[in-house]
Amino acid sequence: MQSRFTTGWAFWLSAVAAAAALGGTPLHGETLTIPGTGACEPIVAELAEAFNRANPVDRVSVPASTGSGGGIAAVLKGETPLARVARPLKAAEEHEGLVRLPFARDVVVFVVGKGVKVRSLSVPQLAAIFSGKITDWQGVGGAPGPIRVVTREAGDSSLIVIQDRLEPFRTLSFSPQAKVLLYDRITVETLDKYKNSIGFVTHSSLRWSRGGLSPIALDGIAPTRENFRSGRYPLEEHYAFVTRETPGPLAERFLAFVYSPAGRGIIEQRGMIALERR
Repeated sequence: MQSRFTTGWAFWLSAVAAAAALGGTPLHGETLTIPGTGACEPIVAELAEAFNRANPVDRVSVPASTGSGGGIAAVLKGETPLARVARPLKAAEEHEGLVRLPFARDVVVFVVGKGVKVRSLSVPQLAAIFSGKITDWQGVGGAPGPIRVVTREAGDSSLIVIQDRLEPFRTLSFSPQAKVLLYDRITVETLDKYKNSIGFVTHSSLRWSRGGLSPIALDGIAPTRENFRSGRYPLEEHYAFVTRETPGPLAERFLAFVYSPAGRGIIEQRGMIALERR
């Protein structure tokens, strides 16, 4: 009678033989972890899920946000060959030999909670709200009710876009009553929670919303795909991967998938503009 050890050993040998018959596919593959910004976390996670379904041995993992800077630091320390970012590289980071590979353009949108019926605001109105000069929705044509302002920390990629494109925000002092949050997902969840809220997020991060948030038009221009593509809507953010010149086989395979018709199709289906590798 065969022992359990003998039976188990025979099973392992048969598994090895089966792997060899399939071209030497290893029983245990590699894992690629892609840390970085929360701005593009949802779309990178979706791309990773699609890649994993087509590649059941090797895995791509997308952890929660550590910020663009956190992802870049992980690449510089050799902890991962690939990070996700939503800002350009700094001169010192380029000097370290890092390469930035843009893969998508997304929209930064101002959004309001489910209790707010306002659907368009001018830039001066937004500046007055975020600075605390207007504190009630009635002041911008809405129903009476206090405005709960949610904003992001200095250096956040979406905030940088707003400050760069909307002149009043360049020198704006935010209301001391504004709630400052660090991560995109927490921002979406907080805006969902408070029905009289207003804040800004990337359009793709609305995937985390429970359905209670509404993007608003900026000076009457809605953040639609058509207005985004034509340049009429001014707030856009570029997503990219950061790596070394030679990131390694698994990272290269994932990048090839992202820039393939299948990967680009996923990006476009989420309302973003897919970019070619350069």
